[in-house]
Amino acid sequence: DSEMRELRNNWDYQWSTYIGYTGSRQTYSGIDITQNGVNAGLTGTWYKGNFFTSLTGNIGAGLADASTSFGSDEIPIVSGGFASKTGYNIELAKGQFIIQPNLVASYSFAQALDYSAKSGANITGKALNGFQFAPGVKFIGNLKGGWQPYASVKAVINALDKTKYTAENVALPEMGIDPYFEFG
Repeated sequence: DSEMRELRNNWDYQWSTYIGYTGSRQTYSGIDITQNGVNAGLTGTWYKGNFFTSLTGNIGAGLADASTSFGSDEIPIVSGGFASKTGYNIELAKGQFIIQPNLVASYSFAQALDYSAKSGANITGKALNGFQFAPGVKFIGNLKGGWQPYASVKAVINALDKTKYTAENVALPEMGIDPYFEFG
């Protein structure tokens, strides 16, 4: 993280960089997929009074190892995207309690690169393009000693484009994510 910098008109600015490992494992009906990868990104945050907005951009690459009855397939994956989180801190009781309405909006893409499966099928596809909008509210307490317990709720709305993957020129099922609530 950079140091906080003062800008004109009572705005402050800070930037951050990050790099991280991603991993997952899914099993279903005789198929086992282990995915490992790395992501890197840059975030800029602007503050003015109790208002804030952050913009983040990232890129990533990974490798999925899919084990099936035919053998093990290695699937290269690339990803990236950008996101914005904007909010306002409504301070109550001299800052002891904060209500923070906020909105997260993002765009992400993920592309499993074309490959030949151990079954002999040629797998091809286009990138998945996803948009997410998540309005929410966070309730924050500022306690002595720096402890900040919080509770949050947001509605997460996903809009995915039509995925187009084929195996030997046969279209595979499309995928989507229904809207949901997230609590923290």
